[in-house]
Amino acid sequence: RLDYAGNQPARWRAMEPGGALSSFDFLTNFVLGAQVGRSVFVHGGLTAEHLRSYGGLAAMNAEARRWFDTGYTPPIKATDKVKGNPEDVVKCAQNRARSHNANMPEFLGGGPKDKASPVWMRDYSSPADLPPSNATASSMAASALSAVGNGAVRMVVGHTPQRRINSACGGRVWRIDVGMSKGVMNNMPEVLEIVHGEEEDEVY
Repeated sequence: RLDYAGNQPARWRAMEPGGALSSFDFLTNFVLGAQVGRSVFVHGGLTAEHLRSYGGLAAMNAEARRWFDTGYTPPIKATDKVKGNPEDVVKCAQNRARSHNANMPEFLGGGPKDKASPVWMRDYSSPADLPPSNATASSMAASALSAVGNGAVRMVVGHTPQRRINSACGGRVWRIDVGMSKGVMNNMPEVLEIVHGEEEDEVY
């Protein structure tokens, strides 16, 4: 616990870069985004600027994977005699966070509101259940899909909870975060089904 002061120890140990899950089977293919057929999946959203600035989806995936695989050895370990000095324990935890943040690729960070990263942007999803408030969202999505190429026609995103799965930007964006967690909206699970056809897909 001393290595992870101020955090939930098990979660921090499992999820931090270089942590217990970094080599676990289901995370060995950890990526920022993925294209499957004509659909592009990303947590917050992609823009053409993201793809230009960071070398494309494959380059971002490779850099995110490199960061996730890289661990950090703290200056204070649980075996050190720091039990009587909570300030040292807290400082250790802060050093862990600073180290991870300092080495984190820019496209995984928050970024300013008008240039949010693919993980944090809400331009396609906010306000929930309504057309995006960003008047350029539809053209942004079209440009991003064109930049992805390989026949991409839709983006599937999460991050901003909706009451129901819904589409925006003329069907270019599907918003599938329905806030199932009790800590968010405690909604019922929903599933987006995409049936790939030779010429077109059916989306349910």
